Amino acid sequence: MTSEGAIVSPERLDEMKSAIHSFLAKSNVYDSIRDIVDTYVSENKDSAIQADSPSDIMRIIKEKGILNELVSKLKSGPGLAPSKKSKQFAFVEGECYLHARLTGGRAFVDNVDLMPSALKNYSLFVCVHFGSQRFRSSPTNCSTDPKFDDDFLFNIEASSLGYSSSDLIEVPYPLHIAVFRESKLDNVAELLGENMCDWRKVLRSNFLSLTIELCGRNAGVPAGIVELQLELLPGSKTQYSENEISSRLEKQRLAILTADREFLLYARRWWSEYQSARETHKDRKVKVFASTSNGRMVPVTHFVSPMQAECHLSSPLDAARFVSLFKVLNEHSETPLQSIENETGSGWLSASVFLSQRQGSQCNHATLLCSLLLGFSLDAFCAMGTSRNGNVVMFVVTLSRDSSGVAQATIWDPVSGERNPVNGAHAFATVDCLFNGKSFFANFQASNSLLTASFEVENEELWKPLNPLKLRIVPKIPHAPILCQDVRVPEMEKSLEMGLREYLIARRNSMGVMTQFNDDLSYALAQALQSYERQRRSGQSDASSFFELCVRGVLGPGKTFKAIPVNVSHENVGVIMDIIQSSDAGKEIVETVADDVKFALRVQMFPFPEGVRSVWVLLAVAYRNKPSE
Repeated sequence: MTSEGAIVSPERLDEMKSAIHSFLAKSNVYDSIRDIVDTYVSENKDSAIQADSPSDIMRIIKEKGILNELVSKLKSGPGLAPSKKSKQFAFVEGECYLHARLTGGRAFVDNVDLMPSALKNYSLFVCVHFGSQRFRSSPTNCSTDPKFDDDFLFNIEASSLGYSSSDLIEVPYPLHIAVFRESKLDNVAELLGENMCDWRKVLRSNFLSLTIELCGRNAGVPAGIVELQLELLPGSKTQYSENEISSRLEKQRLAILTADREFLLYARRWWSEYQSARETHKDRKVKVFASTSNGRMVPVTHFVSPMQAECHLSSPLDAARFVSLFKVLNEHSETPLQSIENETGSGWLSASVFLSQRQGSQCNHATLLCSLLLGFSLDAFCAMGTSRNGNVVMFVVTLSRDSSGVAQATIWDPVSGERNPVNGAHAFATVDCLFNGKSFFANFQASNSLLTASFEVENEELWKPLNPLKLRIVPKIPHAPILCQDVRVPEMEKSLEMGLREYLIARRNSMGVMTQFNDDLSYALAQALQSYERQRRSGQSDASSFFELCVRGVLGPGKTFKAIPVNVSHENVGVIMDIIQSSDAGKEIVETVADDVKFALRVQMFPFPEGVRSVWVLLAVAYRNKPSE
């Protein structure tokens, strides 16, 4: 035995080759390969496939699932077991399903830049979106060759689209694959790469193995590779040749191009009419198109669709609070909000990517909030305009009618979650266009001031609409649903509280002073955190008389009490303590030196969908008052 492994003699090597040959012959693998290759070549006479090319043969048998079948047979032998037990799925009779299995990943070069010590703070996960369904894989260790191993079952939903099980090739939705790197400390993720794949190639043989190259930040350079297996369940009785599938896909691709071109020509005429109506219209922030991640220009209405969450969002106020907890990127960047004339601006994130990342630009916050408010049956629109300091902004408007039948608007800030009347204390100055998933209106009034604008959007003298029928001709992919992730709130609260206590003790030890905690006072702080969260959701402050009584009851007379609350959406101890110490009040609390000093600390988490959480921290100190001189 050497350090490189055992040395195999030529005789032993011949024995192994003979055993492998015998196994393949008994398993009819050779016959299967010959039949499949011959059939494939005869059905694809116009392709460059060569029956005697090893690389072509390997690609064909991989797609047909022969390798997977062979591995399964090997694993079923004595003493061998599958590496992971497949999930048990429930099937509905008469429905067709697409079983997607992740079998690995490789060449994720972005992870090379991370220091080994930092890798433990990150994990990778895959998000797969198909039609109205979306799944997230279990997290795996961050590496260049991640061990993705998960499977998902998608209902193809052919019947809901009016197709039978024999017409699955007509279902146009692609399979969207995206890989994210998640920061365990900051509770946000970063998109490493994504791609769309057309699942309908599985209709050739009911099984398909794919090697999917993901597109990332650097154009032309794959961000990584995901190995994926697709299986049709139950197997389709109607199977198609590769030519039939390719022909159908090409026909649909041309139909999409035709629809996109038709709408573009209409939109250019509409835009020209709008600009020529008034000179000031040329300067208004009216954006009809946005770019998707794959570079396709689509109407901005494609980014809004009614959404409902099955957990934690029971009111529009909850929805606004949920969206406000997403991290804001490029808050004052005007690039995503260019007019129709600029069709090369940065793309808007799909709902699937934005939800998975838990971070994005202001336009992503606005489209998500608008979609959620539509899910509550509010008359909601995304609005584009400017802020009081002149920045291009997006916000959300909901419309209702007063007792006299006049349209009234409520302004929602998607970043802060606050809502106000038009003349309220918000940051927005002008409104230039409104849109949701079905409608688009450009402000046709002489003034675009938010304070003086009329919101009678049905009046074409005040708002110039895009033809809804024209908007409908552009094919639209269904919105990704919101996922409800289990969050172990009590354990996470205790862990964060312990980490903050240790940090505070270490900080004060460096000052040469002792640190003691009053657990009864810490217990009393919890009600204040509940009150703070309710206030953020409702916008109304709670009475604090009970809290004050509890604090006095714990401390008794002759004590000074100081406290500072912090609200974040992560569990990063260092960042939280930096926030506390960045304020004069927080620094004073941390560095308190007095008689009978006792600290109190309480953490409370409020869970939302997608693993989003509102984390409240309240640090307090109490000490004996100095006797009056």
